[in-house]
Amino acid sequence: MTQTHTDCLQPRPNFFLAGGPKCGTTALSAYLRDHPHIFFSDPKEPEFFGHDLPKHDGQDWRMELEAYLSLFSGVNDSHHAVGEGSVMYMYSHTAIPAIRAFAPQARLLTILRNPIELAYSFHNHLCFVFIEDQLDFETAWNLQDIRKSGKRIPKGSLKPQYLQYAEVANQGHQLARLLDIFPRDQVFIGLYDDFRADPRGFYLRVLEFLGVPDDQRQTFPHENTKLHHRSRAFSQLRRALPKPLQSVLRNTLSHLSAMSFCHRLGSLNTVRRERAPLSYVFRRRLANYFEPDVALSSGIIQRDLSHWLDL
Repeated sequence: MTQTHTDCLQPRPNFFLAGGPKCGTTALSAYLRDHPHIFFSDPKEPEFFGHDLPKHDGQDWRMELEAYLSLFSGVNDSHHAVGEGSVMYMYSHTAIPAIRAFAPQARLLTILRNPIELAYSFHNHLCFVFIEDQLDFETAWNLQDIRKSGKRIPKGSLKPQYLQYAEVANQGHQLARLLDIFPRDQVFIGLYDDFRADPRGFYLRVLEFLGVPDDQRQTFPHENTKLHHRSRAFSQLRRALPKPLQSVLRNTLSHLSAMSFCHRLGSLNTVRRERAPLSYVFRRRLANYFEPDVALSSGIIQRDLSHWLDL
């Protein structure tokens, strides 16, 4: 990427919500976006620096620097902190070094979660967005090795790299890699448990880290929680709706756009419910697998996280 004089004059992010997935980042980004002295990108996750991450459309498409910087064109003098929230940056091998080169003084926000719960929640998310076709998490976990070789990838899955649940959830190793690149005082490390238990207290810690004042926010609604399809077949049909049919819908339903019509259909077919508990044997197997990574996280933050592995 060649940087021009114009690029230098454009507003740039000075903080990044870098990880991890299914750790409350959608909710936190919504809270930060509402703060009068914070500018947060839209979309939340441009993934500009994650050159090794699968792209949204499955194509090897790269956003140009000018397009990326345009996401921050709305920044004004009232915004003391400017950020984005590509939460797979910590998982990526290229993103953190690229951010360091781009903005060496940037602050990074990370949230750690029990890796067993993270992996299970991430699996549920991939099922919901049709990246994963194995609805049973244990089955999907057992397929990781064969999928790494390119086999048993769900048809039409645009992000098969994310089917490696162990790698996605190994946050201790990801955090250690991040701290080899960024100084510790530029990295906020929070726990999902703390965020859920005391969202305002957690939020205030984030604001202090970013150097912005308390906006007196008192409401902290949850986001992105435990979504399932009432009918998976219906959702697959809706996703495959051809553009000509969308045009017909648009003309037929003149009071409602085809997009919003499809969105309403999707909403009606979406339900929030608890995930089934993992079996004792499988959970013990996961606990044994993640034990070294949890120990690494515990050492980094100087806090005992061994209860994450309780059965």
